[in-house]
Amino acid sequence: MMISDFGLSKPSDRVSNSASVVQGHISYIDPQCFIKDSYKRNKKSDIYSLGFILWEIISGQSPFESFKTREQIAIHVFKGEREIPVEDTPKEYVTIYKRCWNEDP
Repeated sequence: MMISDFGLSKPSDRVSNSASVVQGHISYIDPQCFIKDSYKRNKKSDIYSLGFILWEIISGQSPFESFKTREQIAIHVFKGEREIPVEDTPKEYVTIYKRCWNEDP
């Protein structure tokens, strides 16, 4: 499986070291980017994104649709909040995507 951030992805050896700009669809961005000023995205960051892709597949909607702004999503995620598991989702599937959302990559 290849994870992309809708046109902003680059090979890891070409990623900018600048942490001052958080780019991409905010719902899929690794929370470490909000927590650590010098955090450089890596393969572990993709695992966080994968968790939301798995959640999106089962829910049929984009993450955090009820939020109006990028800032609201960032604050919600920064506080350790994530999407709510969809009712009747197999426990094993929920466990997989919740593990992807772990704050410690």
